Amino acid sequence: LLWDVLGDRRKVASYNGHAGSIKSIAFADSCHGAKFSSAGLDGLVHEWSTETGAATNTLRYKDQVCTTHAYHPEHEHFLLAGVGRRIVQWDTRVAGGKVVREYDGHQGAVTHVSMLQGGTRFMSSSVDKTVRTWDTNSSVAVQDFADVTMHAVPHFAQHPSDGSVAGQSLDNRVIVFAPGKAGKLKLAKDRLPARERNALIAAGLVDCAAACLARS
Repeated sequence: LLWDVLGDRRKVASYNGHAGSIKSIAFADSCHGAKFSSAGLDGLVHEWSTETGAATNTLRYKDQVCTTHAYHPEHEHFLLAGVGRRIVQWDTRVAGGKVVREYDGHQGAVTHVSMLQGGTRFMSSSVDKTVRTWDTNSSVAVQDFADVTMHAVPHFAQHPSDGSVAGQSLDNRVIVFAPGKAGKLKLAKDRLPARERNALIAAGLVDCAAACLARS
């Protein structure tokens, strides 16, 4: 269902096609809202025309359920999807989707994927209690966060300007990944100096945390 949340909060349109519950919805930002996709427990990912309500493409990966997916911020045909323990990159210009690359490394089901600023890397989390960053142009993980104190992080959001990432941890905390050298991230632990920790909060990570918690 599509709702007008800024006006009279009425239902604007409905999109029908899944035979099971919907797990994930993502808009293609490069299309300015003209296209979005949905992933359901029926194992299908449908791409939709926002205006007409027509399904423009249908994707499936080896009969596995897509639990999370995201578009590249600049390329509407570049779609990442978490299916089982791996992440798949689809080229949606091909009917049915063409698998361009697979990213394998998590030991449990992928719970969230999201592009990072610049579009050259993305981030993923899993029930294996790890968070990874990847190069979109290779199948090798750039970073693997697997601290013994970490819990599963089912959702995270990146700050729109400074590159920090806030994650919803299942131990009822919001954890922060701060920008590091060479475009990498570093896990900001409780021992982070107060000045740096307060600077991260002042930079707007509270908004990121709210976005994470809204998805819980």
